[in-house]
Amino acid sequence: MPRGHDPQTPEAQARLRAQLIVEVRSGRKTAAQAAAELGVSRKTWYKWENRALTAMIAALTDRPTGRPCQPAADPQKQQLECEVRALRRQVEHLQTRERIRELMRTVKDPPPGPAGRQHAAATQARTQKAELFVRQSEQIRRDTGMTFAAQCAVAGIGYSTLMRWRARARRCEEPVRRPGPGPVGFRDWDQLQADIMALHHGRRRTRGTGALVRRYRGQLSRRDVALWVQHVRQSLTDQQAAETVRIEWRTPGMVWAMDGTELTGLGDGNLQTVQDLGSRYKFPPLAADSLCGEDIAGYLDSLFHRFRPPLFLKRDNGGNQNHVAVNDVLATYAVIPVNSPCAYPQYNGGIEHAQGEFQRVLADLALGRPTLPEEHLEAYAAAAAARLNHQTRDCLGRRTACELFTAAQHSTMIDRRERKEVTDELIAMTAGYLELADDWRPVTAEKAWRLAVETWLLAHQAISVTPNRVSPTFRR
Repeated sequence: MPRGHDPQTPEAQARLRAQLIVEVRSGRKTAAQAAAELGVSRKTWYKWENRALTAMIAALTDRPTGRPCQPAADPQKQQLECEVRALRRQVEHLQTRERIRELMRTVKDPPPGPAGRQHAAATQARTQKAELFVRQSEQIRRDTGMTFAAQCAVAGIGYSTLMRWRARARRCEEPVRRPGPGPVGFRDWDQLQADIMALHHGRRRTRGTGALVRRYRGQLSRRDVALWVQHVRQSLTDQQAAETVRIEWRTPGMVWAMDGTELTGLGDGNLQTVQDLGSRYKFPPLAADSLCGEDIAGYLDSLFHRFRPPLFLKRDNGGNQNHVAVNDVLATYAVIPVNSPCAYPQYNGGIEHAQGEFQRVLADLALGRPTLPEEHLEAYAAAAAARLNHQTRDCLGRRTACELFTAAQHSTMIDRRERKEVTDELIAMTAGYLELADDWRPVTAEKAWRLAVETWLLAHQAISVTPNRVSPTFRR
C-alpha cells in the first residue's frame, strides 16, 4: 500500500483524527465512541479536539494586510558585518597592491655596463615593463575594480604615461619610443595658423582641436598644437574685447527703443514694449494676441502724440516692426529709424532687458495664477510699467525713470526743421563712409548708417562710449 494510505503514518493518523472530530461535532458519533475507536481516553480525546479547533480558528482568522513583520535587526550584528566587509575590502586592496608590486618586480633592471649598452638595455627593460603593465592593468581593473590612476600610484608610473602606452598599444605601436634622431623641425607655421583661425573658437574651448592634432601628428606634439590654439583663441578674445564698447545714454527723450515679446508662463498674449533709453522710462505696452504692423503703427502714433516723438527709434528687423504703416508714422513725425544688425539682439539690449523686467513684474502681479485674463492683460501691463517707472535705480543716480523722463520732456523738444537737418547730415555722412570703403552693398549701407548715427550722438554728447565693456555696439 502507498505511504499516503498507510494508517500508521502520522499524516494518515492526523486525517483519521480530523475525520472523527468532524463526525463528533456533527453529532454522528459521541466522544466516547471516537475515543474508543482511536484507543485513547476521553481526556486525551478532548485535548486533541480542543487543539484542532484552536488551530482551525487561527487558520481562518483574517491576517493584517501587507508583508509579515520582520524580526528586529540586531545593531551589534550589523556593525560587525560592516566591519567584516570593510576588512575584506582592505585585504583585497592590499592583495591587489602586492600583485602590482610583484608585477613590477618581474622585470629586472639591466646590469651595469658601457653607457651605450646600458641605455639600450634600460630602454628594452622599460619597453617590457610597459607592455606587461598595459596587458595586466586592464585585467586588474576588471578583477578588482581598481582604477588606472590608483594602479599608477602603486606602480610609480604617471597616469598620462600609462594612457600614452595604451594609445600606442591600440595602434599596434611599441609603447616606448626607441632612441634615435629627433624629428625634422616644423616649418609650415603659416598654414598651422590659418587652420587654427578656421576653427570655431569659444570663450574657453575651441571646436575641432582634436582633428587638428591628428592632422599634424608626427610633425607637432599635442602639447604644442594645444598651446598654439590657446594663444590664437586668447588673441581673438582680446581683440573682440577691445572692439566691444558700452553705450551710456545721456539725453532722455532723444532715443527710444521698441520690440515685441511673447508672455512666457502667463498665457498666449504678446506685448509691444517701448522704452526711452536715456531715462529707462517704460511706456504702457500694447497687448494683443498677435502684433501686426497696423496695430504697432497706431500704437506708436498714440505715443508720439501723447509724449512727443523722439529723434531716433531703435528697432529690430521683424516684418511687423518694419511694416509700411510703421514707416509712414515715423515719416509723419520725422523720427529717424535705426535697425539692429541681423541676428544680433544685443544691439538693442536695453529693450531686451526691459522685456525681462516686464515678465518678472507681470508674474508678481499674477499672484500665482497660471495665466492672466486676456481682457485685462493691457491693464496688467500698464500697472507693470507704472511700477517699473517709479522704482529708484542706481544707474539714474537713485532717481526714478518717471522723474527723469518728465523733467527732460521740455528740454529735448526738436522741431521738424531740425529733424530734417539731422537726417540730411546723417545721409551725407553715410554716403561719405560708403565712398571711402568703396562698398555699396545694402549690408554695408546699414553698417554705415549705424556708424553715422553713433558719430552724431557722440558729437552732440547724447551718448558716451566706454571701451572694453561687454555691451551692444554700433559697429557690428
